[in-house]
Parts: sequence; structure tokens; C-alpha cells
Amino acid sequence: MSKRVMNAALALAVVASSISVSPASAQLEASQIQKRKEVIHACLLQIYIDKKQRPQALAEYAIMVGLKPDDPKLRYAYGRYVAASQTPGDIAAGITQVKKAVQLDPSNATYNGVLGALYLKAKNPNEALKWLRTAVQYGGQEYKKSYEETFKYIRRQLKPGLLRDEEARQDEVKKQQAAQAGAEWRRWCQEVVKR
Repeated sequence: MSKRVMNAALALAVVASSISVSPASAQLEASQIQKRKEVIHACLLQIYIDKKQRPQALAEYAIMVGLKPDDPKLRYAYGRYVAASQTPGDIAAGITQVKKAVQLDPSNATYNGVLGALYLKAKNPNEALKWLRTAVQYGGQEYKKSYEETFKYIRRQLKPGLLRDEEARQDEVKKQQAAQAGAEWRRWCQEVVKR
């Protein structure tokens, strides 16, 4: 067994031994019981992760989320772990968890950036672009390149006809602005000559 697994098992044993069925422990406050449950399941989670027992680790993550539903760090870690298998269903489940982390901590650049990266893995570049942009806005410069490449990809995916139409519209607006500026210049010159 690795040292980390041994330490986790020892911590679990210490916590478990402190939970005895005595009259004093029967009167423990609910918050103390809750905290002990969190410690026990966190230890079990770490053991399963270290031993690469994915199904058991996922079950412990689900229990931990039930115990601490408003913990953005836990939601983020769970989302990353579940999406690591790279299957479409697991990526979707990972997106759900990381999105919850973003809802709980919306200005966290890492959460936003990872959510964008997961949307890229899910082949949804339009949604990815939104989250990558938010990550960069909150200081996640490590996501800037992904954002720029996703933006370029989306732009290339526009239908060539639509892109030409947009460019033609922009050219027409520029011509109208130039004609208007020329007309204003001629009027101004005529007024100056009349004076």
C-alpha cells in the first residue's frame, strides 16, 4: 500500500474509533456528525482514487456532493474526475458538475475555463467560446489561446455566402459613410465660399 493510502486509512480508523456508541456520543450535535461523515467519505474517496477504483470513487463523490452540495471546489473536482473518461455521457456529467461550480463561484477563471474546455470536448464550440471568454475576462490568461482558436474555428465554419454578404454589407456602410462625409465637405466648402 502506498504511504498516502496508509495515511488515509489511519485517519479513517481514528475518526471511526472516535464514533462510539456511548451516551455522550449519542448527544453529539448534528454539525459534528456531519463533519465526521465528511471526513470519513473524503478519506474513502482518496483511497479509491489512489487505488484507481473509479466506480467506488464516483460513488463517494456523489455522497460527498450530497453532504456538501454548495461546495464549488468539490463540484469542480467531481466534474473533472467524471469527465476524465472522455466518453460523451461522462463529459456531459462533468459539464453539469463544473457548471454548478461556476454558479457557486462565477468569477473563478479556472472553473469557467475548464467548463469551456469540456464544451470543446463535447463538440460544442459556440458554448465553449462563451465560457472561455469569461475565463479570460476573469484573468485566466492560460485560456486565451483556446479562446482565440475557438473563435477562429467558429468564424471559419460560417457559410462562405454569409461571410461574403456580411463583408458586402460592411463595404456598403463604408461607402455610404464616405459619400456622406464628402457631401458634408462640399457643403462646408460652399458655405465658406459664400462668406
